[in-house]
Amino acid sequence: IPFPTGLESLHLVFISDKYTNRRGFNIRVTQLRGSCYRAVGDSNTCDTLRDASGVIQTSNYPASYNPNTDCSYKIFRHSSAICRLEIYFSKFDVGQGESEGCDGDYLQIHGSRYCGILDGQTVHVPFPKNENEIDFPFRTDGTAQKSGFRLEVKQLSHGCDEERSTKDCDITFTKETFQIISPGYTNRSYPSNIDCKYTVKKSTFDVCAIEIKFNAFRLEESEDCTKDYLQIGDEKLCGKLPYDSLHTYQFPADELLLALHTDTYANYAGFFLTGRQVSC
Repeated sequence: IPFPTGLESLHLVFISDKYTNRRGFNIRVTQLRGSCYRAVGDSNTCDTLRDASGVIQTSNYPASYNPNTDCSYKIFRHSSAICRLEIYFSKFDVGQGESEGCDGDYLQIHGSRYCGILDGQTVHVPFPKNENEIDFPFRTDGTAQKSGFRLEVKQLSHGCDEERSTKDCDITFTKETFQIISPGYTNRSYPSNIDCKYTVKKSTFDVCAIEIKFNAFRLEESEDCTKDYLQIGDEKLCGKLPYDSLHTYQFPADELLLALHTDTYANYAGFFLTGRQVSC
């Protein structure tokens, strides 16, 4: 609803008669900043980025973001040479990290939902070959709001001739706690023929192990996990694991690699993991 031209207030008038009475109503009102300079109908766009590098952040950052948000951040290809994005999570505090699959507040990037505190992560996202924009949907509910996020985005042209599957989901974790959600998890089906590398680096010198909670885990099952698998150190995992099962892995050096591989055939839901680095 636009403000009347030249006025600084908008009146909503409630009138009732002397007859039937109902429960009434409860209305939540959000004033749209910047709507004087862009169509209000475009409110489903949180923000846009057209430059080769820049920052996207939640409204009101670093103050709390708005409840009941449903919009998308749009990244437009800066030139035809651009093939992927590098996204650095300068600050990220959205929703509850322990909610399975990020069902409450979340930012979705390349089919994966991100929530919780994820400062310091770097994510690489391929730019669709036949499209000139890529969307990151941002959803929030009506419960507690956090400080939101500030993401530094770079459009990259180098490495375009490399195998895309190795760049679709390469993520590095450097914080004490982290979460890993397989591509396509929110759609309950991971893509075929992908190779993802999740690198966990020690947050401090006295860390010696990682405790991983398998909130949900379902990959194609095969003998010796030769088809779809998640490899953690020397161990390959496939099939189905019990919900919320805990595994502990020792750091072989200063970092531990988790590698996801899928083949051409059967695809399942994937996994949602939360990790915590453990001091010696």
